[in-house]
Amino acid sequence: MNRRNFVRLAGPGVMFLPLVNKITFSDSVPLLSISTEPLFNLSPWIYMQFMEPLGISDSSVEAAWDHGTEDWRDNVIQLTKELAPGMIRWGGVFSSYYRWKEGVGPRKNRRPMLNIQWGGMESNQIGTVEFVDFC
Repeated sequence: MNRRNFVRLAGPGVMFLPLVNKITFSDSVPLLSISTEPLFNLSPWIYMQFMEPLGISDSSVEAAWDHGTEDWRDNVIQLTKELAPGMIRWGGVFSSYYRWKEGVGPRKNRRPMLNIQWGGMESNQIGTVEFVDFC
């Protein structure tokens, strides 16, 4: 939309601006009541954990991996077992452009990829195979 069309469309609304201060509002405040009782039973499949490579200083895939042993951290495995999620999902927005075939095979041969969502490079060192192993 160009400026001329914007002025043409917005113009009629501008003539009502002087009336805005003449509008009166009620002093009463509407009351909103929220019940804490559940209305429905929810499927356990709705509640799940997800893993997404966000970085090494948070609760992401990289932070759950022990690079010294080349395996998942023991405490992450133990806590996940205790949590007993009904499902574990790979990624959020990241999964939209993740190429799973680049996350399989010998780790030394995996090509890094550009993380277009948060910037930086994704190493693919913790890829499809490792995620399936975690599950």
